[in-house]
Amino acid sequence: MAVNKQSNIKAILDTDLEKLLKKTKQYNSFVDGELKCIYCGTPITIDNLSIIIPEVRCKNVSLNFCCNNSVCLAKFREEHE
Repeated sequence: MAVNKQSNIKAILDTDLEKLLKKTKQYNSFVDGELKCIYCGTPITIDNLSIIIPEVRCKNVSLNFCCNNSVCLAKFREEHE
């Protein structure tokens, strides 16, 4: 018998992404290509952005990113099972 693991998919609109990046003061870094995938170091763009990972440090929220590379997505899944 196969077990079907249900997952919730959360999505963000492009317009909301801009607001979120500005709120975390990462918008200019995103536009300048300075934000990197936490797994492979590839610059994050609107075309390869797959997962946004919030990180809280001293009550400040910053965002980490995972690109759409299948190896990086597998690493993310392994860490968050």
